Amino acid sequence: TAAESTQVSMAPSVYLCSCVFVKPEKDAEEGTTEEAAPLMAAELGIAAPTHILDKKPVARPAGGFLTELSHAWDIFKGVLCIFMVWSHVDLTLTTGTDQLYTHVGHTVGNVASGMCFLGFMISYGYSCHFAYLTNSKNRPASEQFFRMMRSACLPIMGAWICAFAWAFMFFKLPINWTTAISIFTFYNVFGNGPDFILSFTTTLLLSFTWHKWMNVGLDSKNSWKQCLTVGVMLLGPLLLTQFVVQNCTGERKYIMFFLECNIRDAWTCNLPALPHLFNFNLGVLLARLSAREDKKLKEGQESFINSPIMLAGIAGVLFTMAVPLFSAWSYNYGNLTVETKWGPVVRGFSGGPSPLWLVGNLFWLFILFIASVLAARLAMAYTSFCWITETMEHLGANVLLYLVMSDMMLAGLYSGRFDMHPAGAGVFTAGMMVAIRFVHYLGQSSRK
Repeated sequence: TAAESTQVSMAPSVYLCSCVFVKPEKDAEEGTTEEAAPLMAAELGIAAPTHILDKKPVARPAGGFLTELSHAWDIFKGVLCIFMVWSHVDLTLTTGTDQLYTHVGHTVGNVASGMCFLGFMISYGYSCHFAYLTNSKNRPASEQFFRMMRSACLPIMGAWICAFAWAFMFFKLPINWTTAISIFTFYNVFGNGPDFILSFTTTLLLSFTWHKWMNVGLDSKNSWKQCLTVGVMLLGPLLLTQFVVQNCTGERKYIMFFLECNIRDAWTCNLPALPHLFNFNLGVLLARLSAREDKKLKEGQESFINSPIMLAGIAGVLFTMAVPLFSAWSYNYGNLTVETKWGPVVRGFSGGPSPLWLVGNLFWLFILFIASVLAARLAMAYTSFCWITETMEHLGANVLLYLVMSDMMLAGLYSGRFDMHPAGAGVFTAGMMVAIRFVHYLGQSSRK
């Protein structure tokens, strides 16, 4: 406090550790922390840690259903964050042979390529629904717009930082205004992070543009209007995967930020945003469903959320849709383009993503999320389990920080030598994330 800070001790003092933990403000209307699942950008910057380093872990007190899901989403993103950074380490410091033909390298690469971006996009849609796409607190329109724009700008800053790091440290491009302007305008997109991050800004801006019409349809008392709105939100992006622009070279390369292309220049976006609105909108619908089920549980009604039979049925449907993608497991998911008997499975780059790619990854994302919910419940019951979930939640609440910092470190570490095995890359990933956690701690404990 201010009073305590004015007290001066005559004896010398040495502070080995200083940390300030900010307790999030509770949202009285939702029963959970507003923007409690802040994925890549929403009010992110450097989020407050969820654990206290100088105290023994204690079992988390039980909260409402939405609070439980908030913890689960952070655990979910924390697991994906580990695979994301690990795969980037593999791409930078291991040989292509080790990435493709060792069990560890192949598994890490396929899991990261298949689950990370799509999983982050789903959880981003979930958090944006509560933070920006509904106005339960009746904020003025100008304030709501400012808060949305503030969060939309953070990924842009992260993308610039990653692009400059890869351009100047990894690719050794000339440090001049021509290179800088091409980065600032995103005419050239360098490295693993920029196009990945920019898709979140694009989907948020597009969804905010039509969120009022979306809410009117979903809040309608007519079931056919609700079904029509849900159909447009999910089937619309899938249909856009069939609209492929033939030539995206030259000044037309910006089209690739939104739609799929066949002919592309180098240094262009690999993951167009509009088809991935499928995952973002899925997260929005999951947020609405969660709020509805939370209301039922508070009123003492039964919810299908706690029905193992219903969850098994959903898993069965998703497993069926994932069969085409399963058949391509032996391929490299990073730039997957393969024709199956069910149709093409394409991740991105030229002519992607395909519908089978977008729906095929939902099965393992669903399994991971159910496991995350169970982990969140275990943390409420068992003290010894808390430190694991709290670590995952910290990673999940700071995905943008770990992506940007790890990209900068890897761009500087590249030397043209590939001496690391994918298993060793996992150990290196752990060390690198500990270093980033220390940077987070320094920022959190700074006096000003």
